[in-house]
Amino acid sequence: MRKFFVGLGNPGSEYEHTRHNIGFLLVDRIANAHSVGGGAWKEKFSASFMDVSIEGERVTLVKPQSYMNRSGEPLQQLMEFFKIPSDEIVIIHDEVDLPFGTVRLKLGGGEGGHNGLKSISSRLGTKQYLRLRLGVGRPPVHQDESSGREFTEQELSGWVLGRFGNEEARHIETFLDNGIDALRSYLKYGLKRAQNEVHSK
Repeated sequence: MRKFFVGLGNPGSEYEHTRHNIGFLLVDRIANAHSVGGGAWKEKFSASFMDVSIEGERVTLVKPQSYMNRSGEPLQQLMEFFKIPSDEIVIIHDEVDLPFGTVRLKLGGGEGGHNGLKSISSRLGTKQYLRLRLGVGRPPVHQDESSGREFTEQELSGWVLGRFGNEEARHIETFLDNGIDALRSYLKYGLKRAQNEVHSK
C-alpha cells in the first residue's frame, strides 16, 4: 500500500520559506532526492503530487494548493481517488509548541490551533492520523514581559507567516534532513521504533 506524505503550506511566492511552509520545504527536499523517472509534479484536485521511492516503499508526496485553512479538501479528494486510508498518511507541519529544530512523530491528538490540521481532521472525520511535527518555536518574548504570558492569535499568525531568521536559516537544511530521517525510520522500522529513535535525539 502506498503512503501519502502530505506537506502543509500556502501556495504563492509570498509564502515561500516561511515557517508555516516548512511542510512544503520538506517534501520538496524529498522530491529533489528521490523522484522517480524525472519526477514532475502532477496536479489534481487543487493539489500537487509526485510519486517517489523511499526505503523501497512507494510514497506519494502531496502539497495541497488550497491554502492552509482548506488543506483537508484536496487531501480528502486525493485519498478517495487513490483509495488511501487515513492510517497510510503522514501530515508534515510546523509546530509552534516545539522549539526550532525539534522533530517529533505523533499519532492522533489535538490540532493545537493549527488551521491545516483542523481542516484535515474535519474533512477526514478523524484525528487518528500520523503527524510529523517540525518545531518552529514561538515569537521571542521581550525582557520586560512575563515569560509565561500567552501570545495572541495575531502574534502567532505573524510569526508562522514570517520567514526564518538568519540563525534559523543556517540550520534549516539539517533540520529538514532530520525530518526526512524520521520518515525513513518510520518506513523501515514502523512507528514505535521510529519514535524511540527520533525522540531520543
